Amino acid sequence: MPRTDVKVKVKVKVNASADDSPRRMICAGCGARVWMSPGEERPCGECGAPFRAMGLLEGFVDRWFAPAPQQAALFYARHRKLIELMWTADGRGQEMYEALALDKVSYGQFVRRATELVERGLAEGWIVAQLPPAPSPVDEEYQIHFVDPDRWADELTAVFLGQTGATAPPVASEAG
Repeated sequence: MPRTDVKVKVKVKVNASADDSPRRMICAGCGARVWMSPGEERPCGECGAPFRAMGLLEGFVDRWFAPAPQQAALFYARHRKLIELMWTADGRGQEMYEALALDKVSYGQFVRRATELVERGLAEGWIVAQLPPAPSPVDEEYQIHFVDPDRWADELTAVFLGQTGATAPPVASEAG
């Protein structure tokens, strides 16, 4: 005879509403991912393009393989890009890259690491940035000044020749 005194516990998960929960969205321009509440509309902080809902495959891949959410400040990436544009202006970045004649270091890698050095120089005071008080269409109003050019040269050389295993081009007296 079957038991009739068995009690069954059932847990029921009650959501307020499927429409109230945040949704994972993707930027239509650069692919940045964010969580947004339903009805919320804002442009991408990186490129300014609108966000759209993810497709089924995008959602699956995002759920399993996406990097952890980043908590970078809204202006951080743009500030770094402005510094990069300022110090590489008028071909200065390309000129320095060619002067070092680095083996196995692309121009992009050079600019990224040299920009980090410029940021450190700005923080320590041996590099100074000059910005106009309001945005200006005149590029010359945005300047980077190397207060101690010898230190810049020494630090830049140390970053690339001291840590990458890259070699400097032979000097004429060494070559012959």
